[in-house]
Amino acid sequence: MTEPRTVVAADPALGFSYQVVLDKQAQRTLVFQTHVPFDASQEAVDGLLDKIGKSADRQIAIYELREATKAIADHQRNLHEILKQRELLDATAQEEYEQSGRKGEWTPHKLTPQQRQARLAVEQQLSKWQDGLTRWQADLDRLKPMVNGHAPDLGADRHTGQPDS
Repeated sequence: MTEPRTVVAADPALGFSYQVVLDKQAQRTLVFQTHVPFDASQEAVDGLLDKIGKSADRQIAIYELREATKAIADHQRNLHEILKQRELLDATAQEEYEQSGRKGEWTPHKLTPQQRQARLAVEQQLSKWQDGLTRWQADLDRLKPMVNGHAPDLGADRHTGQPDS
């Protein structure tokens, strides 16, 4: 004989799904799902959604932090190369000056018009990359507190939110 089934009726509730794209390439998304009792106060609903939003912002910040860290390394590498380029340009100009037999000690003020134009282009590149580095550093400074400093050392799929031991 079959025993009668017991059906447990659940209280009505409001359900929420909150989907977030985590990275700029849209390769990773995160979905938060939750519910609150149907008769929950507006403050309770808002509080829950605020918690989810804050958690979502933190997860996005993890990926933005990785991007900023990589961009800073790229900018520093490029700045180093541009500085070497400027040194080479100055050394070449100084050598040409000394070989020309002109009097007085060489200074960057004694560049030929062509050399001056080349140096100006290098200086403009240097300024552009320094500005970019400053912007990325500001992003890094803004993002670090959001992720508690733990995310950069962890793989994308193994972030626990806990400090490394």
